[in-house]
Amino acid sequence: MRIISAVLLTLVSYGLMAQSNDKLIISGRVTGFADGTKVSLYNTNNRQLQTIATIMKDSFYYKGEHLSEPDFKLLVFDEKDPGIPLLMDNSHITISGTKAGLPGLTISGSAVNNDFQLFSARMKAFETIFQNQNFTQENVQKIATTCEEFVSQHPASYVSLMAVSQMFQLTQDINRTEKAMSLVSKDLSETELARYLDYQIQTGKVMAIGSKILPFTQNDENGKPVSITDFKGKYVLIDFWASWCGPCRQENPNVVANFNKYKDKNFTVFGVSLDNNKDAWLNAIKKDNLNWTHVSDLKGWENAVSKMFYISSIPQNLLIDPDGIIIARNLRGGALGAMLQGLFDK
Repeated sequence: MRIISAVLLTLVSYGLMAQSNDKLIISGRVTGFADGTKVSLYNTNNRQLQTIATIMKDSFYYKGEHLSEPDFKLLVFDEKDPGIPLLMDNSHITISGTKAGLPGLTISGSAVNNDFQLFSARMKAFETIFQNQNFTQENVQKIATTCEEFVSQHPASYVSLMAVSQMFQLTQDINRTEKAMSLVSKDLSETELARYLDYQIQTGKVMAIGSKILPFTQNDENGKPVSITDFKGKYVLIDFWASWCGPCRQENPNVVANFNKYKDKNFTVFGVSLDNNKDAWLNAIKKDNLNWTHVSDLKGWENAVSKMFYISSIPQNLLIDPDGIIIARNLRGGALGAMLQGLFDK
């Protein structure tokens, strides 16, 4: 079964800590369906469909557990499209309408879902942009501005966090995201989504384009300390990788090719490995012909440098200029060659 949301396809369900002991209740009267028709909730994250009720005499009723946080799902009838977007909290949500009128059901009883519907209505103006992935700079700015306006008008609403998240996904603008978050009520600061956005802000500041690289030192394979400042005056690709990382090993030939092409033009690579096995690390360096400086503390995901830069997945990389300013990040495949060509083949 294929379920398609009519609104934001990239929304992630995060939530607001509930302040009461109530439970979620969903009751509805939707005419046109046969008795026994399944009513389900579709999880857009894991693509699981949960049947919560069946229709009898045009009505259905569901009493769920207490939600510690609001939960975004699609309400589905008869396990078929269309899915009706629903942001649920510990409220009695009532639904009414007709089968012929799907997905235009009337949903009431939940303040957070009312805000969500309001925000979705504003986003609907950009529906064709999302559908066609037409994310030009002009279109991105229009959507981002709409998100910011919603936040400024509804600072105490949980949905404002969703608006900030949408803006961040589109713009990746850390300063703009931080400014928008400053408008959101502090009462929302302990929600999962607020913590996620704060994490992205802090991470982004560390690795933001135009920022100075944080100084760090780690030992090479011979136990000799190597500092990023040792490379001052060079363009350096700081490459976070590991011998056990399949995508890293697949990308290595591309990095090698670019290193060999530009190593005589004031460019080098500095490998930071998340290995915990020295032999595996050194064997991968040799096998993949990674003829540049490498460091590791052999602590795997606890590597001190990777934690400094909030590295939670690899491969990742940062390109810094001779003054230690970050000028690009996560350059892979042709993007790495294009960037270096623009710098050196003038």
